[in-house]
Amino acid sequence: MILLSLGLMASLIVFTFFLVWRRKINSLGLPVLAAGSFAYLYVFQPAYLLATDVLHVYLSDWQIIKTLLICAVMYSAFLWAWMTGGRKGRPGDQKGRWNYQKLYRRGLLLACFGIVLFVLFMRQSGVVLYFYSAPHGALGAWKQQTAWVYYGKLLVFPGLAMMLAAVLRGRASKFKWIGVASVAVAVLLNAVLMASRGTLFPLVVVMGVTSYLVVRKMPPTRTVIIGGVALCMAVLALVGYRSVLHLGKNVAEPKPFQKAMLAETSINDAHLQSDTAKTEFIYTAGIIKTVDQTQRYNLGVDWLYTVTIHVIPRLLWPGKPYGWSIGIAPEDMAQVLGWHINSGAAPGLVGDLFGEFGLGSFFLWFL
Repeated sequence: MILLSLGLMASLIVFTFFLVWRRKINSLGLPVLAAGSFAYLYVFQPAYLLATDVLHVYLSDWQIIKTLLICAVMYSAFLWAWMTGGRKGRPGDQKGRWNYQKLYRRGLLLACFGIVLFVLFMRQSGVVLYFYSAPHGALGAWKQQTAWVYYGKLLVFPGLAMMLAAVLRGRASKFKWIGVASVAVAVLLNAVLMASRGTLFPLVVVMGVTSYLVVRKMPPTRTVIIGGVALCMAVLALVGYRSVLHLGKNVAEPKPFQKAMLAETSINDAHLQSDTAKTEFIYTAGIIKTVDQTQRYNLGVDWLYTVTIHVIPRLLWPGKPYGWSIGIAPEDMAQVLGWHINSGAAPGLVGDLFGEFGLGSFFLWFL
């Protein structure tokens, strides 16, 4: 039954790419991103953990089957709504003319502003070389500075998209292309030296998707699959080689390539001995079991916090709470499951939304 449930989830992924191949779904559409994410989190992870005889240490057969079926139902709701809810036909051309000179300048200004904010943050953490001398920016002054400064680097992505759109559609000089390349290389270097998948992934997606949208082309299905797999491997490599990708003197011995690729999915002896788990699939299964047993839901309260209290800088409100929650907590999960979630682990969208509304999250996936 586990293999049947796993096969059902895998079949939905294959069916999605079949629809992309038949041009029923745009190859730049969100179902492609969803299919890639679900393939890794809810097909590859459980399959690998089953093959290594680790999954049953944390989950029973029924928990595995139930989690896979819920993931399949939520994905089906999303795919169904995407197929039936969109308007058919191509949008008409926009009226008027774009001023690509202004678009480029404003994009460059936005990107530079984001870079300057992050450089100021690095200077606050010490000299720039000191900031990059430990894995994953561990020496940064994250607790001493407001997120309004160190998240300024996110401004680079819309700025880069504006610059790229301007050079592809307007009369681009080589200096403008140099500007685009310089910003992209700076972001790429930061992603590598920080081993930041949250920087590398949007950089590649922004550059790729912007290029196709601006020239009004759909990438071939083969390009999407090959590019997606390559990007996935690059993101996993950043995590697997995190102890190596920095400028410090204490550089660890590089892991073998296969071991580095599986670092995010593997559960080592230390986790087993301490009864902790870190993978998204196990985390999702734990949320589903805990919510079903306690019948406690967060009902979107943390989303309300995000758009109200969360946006107030802690510099202005030092005693600001870190969040609201009426749903399950890590302590509840440990009590119900008998094991703990590793600090920094992510639940994935299925687990996150299930923790908010349980099976009612089906309607959120549909919306």
